[in-house]
Amino acid sequence: MIGCSAPVQKYTRALQPPSHYFVPIGEQIDSLLAAYAPSGTTTSIKVVAIDRNETLYERNSSLNFHPASTLKLLTAAAALYTLPQNYCFETVVYVDSNEINASSVSNIYLKGFGDPLLMPQDIDLLATQIAQHGIGQVCGDVVIDNSFFDSLYWGEGWAWDDAGDPDAPIISPLSINNNSIQVVIIPSVAIQSQPIISVLPSTTFYHTNNSACMVTNSENRTISLEWTGFPESTTLKVSGCVRTSDPVLYFTKSVPKPELFAGELFRTTLKVHELQVLGNCKKGTLPSSAVPIATVCTPLDTVLSSMLKNSNNLAAENVLKTIAAVTFGVPGTSKNGITVLYQFLNSLGIDTTTMRIVDGSGVSRYNLVNADVLMQFLTEIAHRKDLFLRLYSLLPQPCVDGTLEQRMCGTPAENNVRAKTGTLQGVSCLAGYATTADNELLAFTVMMQHFIGKAGAARSLQDSIAVALTTISRNNFIQRIP
Repeated sequence: MIGCSAPVQKYTRALQPPSHYFVPIGEQIDSLLAAYAPSGTTTSIKVVAIDRNETLYERNSSLNFHPASTLKLLTAAAALYTLPQNYCFETVVYVDSNEINASSVSNIYLKGFGDPLLMPQDIDLLATQIAQHGIGQVCGDVVIDNSFFDSLYWGEGWAWDDAGDPDAPIISPLSINNNSIQVVIIPSVAIQSQPIISVLPSTTFYHTNNSACMVTNSENRTISLEWTGFPESTTLKVSGCVRTSDPVLYFTKSVPKPELFAGELFRTTLKVHELQVLGNCKKGTLPSSAVPIATVCTPLDTVLSSMLKNSNNLAAENVLKTIAAVTFGVPGTSKNGITVLYQFLNSLGIDTTTMRIVDGSGVSRYNLVNADVLMQFLTEIAHRKDLFLRLYSLLPQPCVDGTLEQRMCGTPAENNVRAKTGTLQGVSCLAGYATTADNELLAFTVMMQHFIGKAGAARSLQDSIAVALTTISRNNFIQRIP
């Protein structure tokens, strides 16, 4: 079995060795449940020693739960299994083949192949490559080809009131800036005036309708940002009031029509590079005679790292549709991606009739998975060395990065736990791997739902269980002192 190196720790010998290895960790988890589990919460837990295939603890492990973003574990592993190790998510610029050496072209084509991490600086790299080809003028349009995916812009079961939420971005094969903008609101010192609104990255594609007002310091801030007619409108309505004492305020909003947003940024960037564009930006289809002249790409592991460490929902959905496009052909669809995911899980011996998966990110509440399935997945992956090593390296590390950056700091879990978080309103999960005091690899999953309010207490329970797992040892019944 693959061991995960642990740092030098302090140890103490238990005065009364327990009669069974399972007892101390079971008692610890039961005690933690009594102390931390929020009232009304349904909790499912399972812990397995992978080499011995021993279940060390389980509670409600056959109950179906909303997996939230722990579902990204399955999506990521399916991508690692399905796509070549050197797979790259490309964004490509084309011209007509008979204009490859021309200084002036009729149209220029921009096509996305699902890169969820494309940023404005990548658009600048594309423009630089085009300028190096000697093209100085585009007589026609910037044509956006969005055909690599289907036209369904949200996952099944995504909530309508998440429109504009950066955690529910529109899914597009040509994505830019995580398909979101930052809205900057600068308060005015005068009550009679309005705050100043700006949008980053700067673009003329989106417009703001500013009806916000200034109020005194004793009044409430009531600022609101809503798209008018999402997802068709490109006008953002800013309303409510800002206090004169407020600092500069920053808000992030997901955007409608992200492919045209990317196209407009591309067209603007071409002009910055002194490439004249006479036409507009519009959607269209790449002609069969088109040839590539500029490319940027993001490696698969870079995308999966953002997806797992930062719980990037756009990355998860783009990955799901990409494995569909690669396996079944374009356009990539979520339905075909889930078929690929189920086929992969079946290859691990998992009965997919016991679960329901409808997206790649876990945003949908239609998803249902139980701890037994997650545990079978984690243990089977651990027995596949190459797959395990890549997936393990991409998971968040406590007190180091991603969604665990502020969790379990100053504990043995810092160097001995890799796990994926999952959060929805009233749902909190943690699933992954823990290395014990004697370097034994465990798989664990903690799924919690039906609590009211914030997830702080649920996360405290998950963290305490993960830390406890790193302190146990079979060797002479030794337990690590945190």
